[in-house]
Amino acid sequence: MAASAKSLFDAAVKDFQDELPDRDEFDFRGIETIDDVYKEIDRTQDEQGRKGTLRNMKRIEPFLACLEQYSGVLDTFVQVSRNYVKGFDKVLEMTRKIGDCLPQFKNCEGLFKENKGVRDILCLFYKDILDFYAIMLRFFRTKGWKHFFEALWPRFAAKILVVMETIENHKSLLDREVTLADIHDARTARTRALEEYERSELVRERQNFEACKLSLAPRLYDQELERMNNECCKDTCAWLGEDEDFRTWFNSTKRSSAFLWLSGIPGAGKSHLSANFVSRMRRDQQNILFVFLSFQHRESTNRVAVLHSLIFQLLYQHHHLRPALQKAFDYDNRDLQSFANYNQQLLTDLLQCIGVTYIVLDGLDEIPEKERQVLLKGFLQMSNQCPELKIMVSSREEIDISGLLRSRALSLRIGLRNSEDIELYFNTKAEEWLDTLPIDDATYSSLKSLLQGVPEKAEGMFLYAKLVIENLKHQLDLPAIRREAANLPTGLDQAYGRIIARLEDLQPGEQFCAKTILAWVSCSKAPPRKQEIIQALMIHEDDNFLVTERRILQNIGKICGPIIEFDGDVVRYVHFTAKE
Repeated sequence: MAASAKSLFDAAVKDFQDELPDRDEFDFRGIETIDDVYKEIDRTQDEQGRKGTLRNMKRIEPFLACLEQYSGVLDTFVQVSRNYVKGFDKVLEMTRKIGDCLPQFKNCEGLFKENKGVRDILCLFYKDILDFYAIMLRFFRTKGWKHFFEALWPRFAAKILVVMETIENHKSLLDREVTLADIHDARTARTRALEEYERSELVRERQNFEACKLSLAPRLYDQELERMNNECCKDTCAWLGEDEDFRTWFNSTKRSSAFLWLSGIPGAGKSHLSANFVSRMRRDQQNILFVFLSFQHRESTNRVAVLHSLIFQLLYQHHHLRPALQKAFDYDNRDLQSFANYNQQLLTDLLQCIGVTYIVLDGLDEIPEKERQVLLKGFLQMSNQCPELKIMVSSREEIDISGLLRSRALSLRIGLRNSEDIELYFNTKAEEWLDTLPIDDATYSSLKSLLQGVPEKAEGMFLYAKLVIENLKHQLDLPAIRREAANLPTGLDQAYGRIIARLEDLQPGEQFCAKTILAWVSCSKAPPRKQEIIQALMIHEDDNFLVTERRILQNIGKICGPIIEFDGDVVRYVHFTAKE
């Protein structure tokens, strides 16, 4: 083969190898001639016969015949990939169609030796054949193709049709006298056709995914994750990675430890510890799915909603599996919308396609008992089917949760390990607050000294430390701050009691607003928004008009103190224990 022609074919081989997923795993050195191809086919059919999965591979004879002629013309190598049983018929049928498209290369044998234009055209066919192989190899290297063949195959089959159209265009070049410009245009058209297909397919896939998302409206919990990360102090939660039970659970090779149960008293920082773990896994680009369940949304939290959230999170990370959701949405929409068992099986199938995956279920104790039992039982079933699945559960030690996890999970009590983190958190927040006060150094040191006992009195509760520092911020003057700091509350009940007592000292108008706000937040099934609270307070009981000016409404947080906080525009209790 002439040096210039050989360079063209070598370039085609390089392009083909660059297209391969995990190219180092493919070794084609044993298949260099058409005879090697036939031997590989015979071996595959023998293996299928032993397994009872024999397929009629004679259908690809037109394709092989063209390859045999092609190899006779070029005296170069031909490669094929072994296929799997599932979907074999469709693969063979597509291979037959490719064979029907290819020209009779025997007619080109004489022209190839003396006509450079024909050599260039044959190189284009070589690229087409390699494009076909690359698409097939990509399909069979796609994680999950065995579970979702019917959903994933159409996308690859459609791309093969693009290659077939390109082959037809290249066949027309053999029937006429071609110029260098024709060859250049053909190469450009081939590249453009494949690129245009990829672009249009990505747009279509994105639109379909967004349509599914709009219809199912999954809750993704990203805002909760961001809020808790912002509340955490630097260098806290580091102890978790050093804990022996955590390391045993985290080790993906230890199948016996599929569950880790983070348990502890209310306000111990379980959610923030879970959020820290999730963020670390996201930074490391690991497969991590998470939900932060809350009493604020207990009325709308159910097993289907949780499964929808996890399915969409998984598909945000693994775009190639999105056709599986689209197929379910198109053909099983009612099941997908409403039935937990269907969604659990879909999530199970998806998880089996992506390798080691970690799921965090935080706040399980904050949803109704019946709902959390069926949810947890479902994850126990999924764990049996997905050997590479690791699940972290974070909750109080409720009897029903303990009964389900006692024999299946490694247990880690938070309150026994978080004292240093609480001290770091409180000292950081206290110093930030003291730095804002117009006080001299002696007063600064005096107040700091009075507050040294807070971490110890917290008794493993971050929430206690948070309530103390927030309550101090709401004191009106320095003497009030000193009195509060010198007489710290004992336990959460006293901490909440101090806040309620302060509300009783407000002016009548402010007190009315505070009690009204707390009543609305307590009784509302869905967390109210700030504007809704303001509008409710602007209506007098004695008349039917809106009061246009109430300066008190501009600072709801200041009126209600640290018992109420804002999550974006949502007004909520600082913790579910406040409502209790």
